[in-house]
Parts: sequence; structure tokens; C-alpha cells
Amino acid sequence: MRFRLTCLALGLLPLAAAVGAQPSGLSITGGYAVSAFDGDRLAELGETYSDFYVARLDGPVELLPTGSEAFSVGATARIDAGGMAAAFGVQLGRDAFDVTTRFENGSGDHVTTETSDLAAWTELTLPVGPLAVGGHAGGLFREVRIESATVYADGSESLGSEFRLNGVYTASATSLEVGPVVALQLGSRILVPLRVLFPFEIASVGLPLTDNDTFQGNDTFPRDFDRFVADDFGTDDEAAVSDRDFVGRRIVVGVEI
Repeated sequence: MRFRLTCLALGLLPLAAAVGAQPSGLSITGGYAVSAFDGDRLAELGETYSDFYVARLDGPVELLPTGSEAFSVGATARIDAGGMAAAFGVQLGRDAFDVTTRFENGSGDHVTTETSDLAAWTELTLPVGPLAVGGHAGGLFREVRIESATVYADGSESLGSEFRLNGVYTASATSLEVGPVVALQLGSRILVPLRVLFPFEIASVGLPLTDNDTFQGNDTFPRDFDRFVADDFGTDDEAAVSDRDFVGRRIVVGVEI
């Protein structure tokens, strides 16, 4: 997907304005973002779960996403000041990852992971031929929601506390993002930006996901299933998923109209 989007942008170069002021005013924006998570940590749950239930599963499963791909919408205010332009924008996006495991008796687990993003940012750009080139800085506010339900043989599902893994887990991760931006200018009204953004942690929000329906010390969503099963009192915080596991590099392609 990233390769195809890059080829599309390059193919539009002949249509781009040769040189000129960057589009000013308020624009409606759309985007497509590819986000990297901490794949090694998040993949560990599927690996340990698969090993624990190896005799009951048809094969290995992947319970948590190792990244996200999300479309977004928003608005951008851009001001051109004799060549250099300043922009301020907001963007909203959402992605979901859904997995159902099945045991030999037809029961299993249904785990849904949703990430909702609010990005607020500013950037400065200079025209370079048909391109606008500059730097980007902003904040990303990401809400993570994990729902883990038991699936019974008759197809019914339960989020109740009859099994420790069940429940709704939520957390919010906040990070600062910086990186370069290169935008293709099409005429006087359209800009197609490409941003590569790198996060910086805000340490005060590095918290584990919290179960909204706690039971028997089950107040965090597990990263290591073996340690989760052995941790009757929920004291092994190092075996839990963290909101920081869902923050990583982002590549964003958009359009401003």
C-alpha cells in the first residue's frame, strides 16, 4: 500500500504547478496512516497463548495487532507568507483488529483491539519547484480499547468474569511526533503531503491497560499468557500489555482540498 501511494504521487508530478505560492486558507483533509506498534511485545501474547493451548488449537494464532492502517479526516489551516507557509491541523482516525480462536469443542476467545487517534500538529514548509518541503511537529492522542470475550459452542459470547481473560480494557497513550513533510502541489488548491513521523514518549502516561470489569486481581491485559495464568493475584505488572506498546513510527499520506 505504501509503495502504491508513493508511485501515485510520483505519477502526478507532471500535473503539478511548476512554482508558486502554497494554497492558503482552510482545507478539508483526508489521509491514510500506517502506524508501527511494538511488534515483538504484542506478538508475545499470541505465541504464549498458542503454546499454552497447543493441544486444543488447529494452529498458532495472533491475538494482538503489530501495527495499524487507518483512514482519517480532518481540517488544515495554511497561511502562505511570501514563500514560507505555516500550517495548523487536526486529524481523526480509527482502526480495528479482530481475532476469534476456536478450540476442538467449538468454544474459544474473541479479542477485538480498536485504536482511535486524534492528531494535532503544526508545520513549516518552503516551496521547491512543484513541492513544499519542511518540518512537522505535533501531538498524537491514541485511545486503545481491547474487548476479550469467551465464545461458547453455541456461538454466544460473554464479556463476564467467568474467565479471567474476559473484560474491556482501555488506555490512552500520548506522544509528541516530529518528522519531515514533503507535499506535492497540484494547481493552486490541492496539496498532497507525505509525512514520516517519529514519536517521543511522555513518561507520565506509560500505564498498563486497565480492565473495566476486574476479577480476582485481573486488572491488566496480559502480554505473556503463561505468566498471566500463574499470576493469581495480578501482581506481575511486567507481564502486562502497556499503552506504550501501541505507539511507534507513523507514515501518513494525505490530501488537502
